[in-house]
Amino acid sequence: MPNKVSLALVGMISLLFMAGSCTSIAFVIGRWRRNEPLVPFVPRDSLDPGGAFSWICRAVARSRGGASEAAIPFGATIHPMGSDIRLGIVAFFFVFLPMILLHLYCQQFVPYEHAAITAIKSDRSSGTFLLWAIATVVWSPIIEEFLFRNLLQGVLEVYERMIVCLSRRWVFGGVPIVISSLTFALMHWNQGAAAAPLFLFALVLGFLYFQTHRLLPSIVAHAML
Repeated sequence: MPNKVSLALVGMISLLFMAGSCTSIAFVIGRWRRNEPLVPFVPRDSLDPGGAFSWICRAVARSRGGASEAAIPFGATIHPMGSDIRLGIVAFFFVFLPMILLHLYCQQFVPYEHAAITAIKSDRSSGTFLLWAIATVVWSPIIEEFLFRNLLQGVLEVYERMIVCLSRRWVFGGVPIVISSLTFALMHWNQGAAAAPLFLFALVLGFLYFQTHRLLPSIVAHAML
């Protein structure tokens, strides 16, 4: 009986996630067809990599006695937390269904492995589950989004701006997103079939970060995954 209840619960949750994904995809397609911005773009200073580093760049600029804080278009501005959370939720559901389909396809050729699942299967205690839940839902999204989006992609965007000055054929914003997403996927290569869908997921997170230059939306989407 407990197994039937568990399967029914998993089925209901899966259906809810599928419905949420279809709704988010329809919402994004609707905005695209109406020529509305999918995510409003936040401009930044040319040497500011965004996210947490914006505060450092702001402090350095003020310590040098340069332009006033109001005159520096940094990305680390005060923004309503609720809208960032909603943005992260929509982004997650938008990419969820394509990720699942790609994951199921890749799993036919490469098995899926994850350290958290292996550890929980070997030790089913509540302490082990809680430890891995905190690690995968809290710490990993914060640390990985800071490293791959804020640090890697943000710094690449700074270098890209320098190259743009030399070549107008450069696709602005695209290369940092692809490089950071590919690096993110390769860092999860040991998870087998997860690498390909994680690359797709990282592309969406990269676009989200490029448009907002805030870490909270991508952290929310990553935590939901």
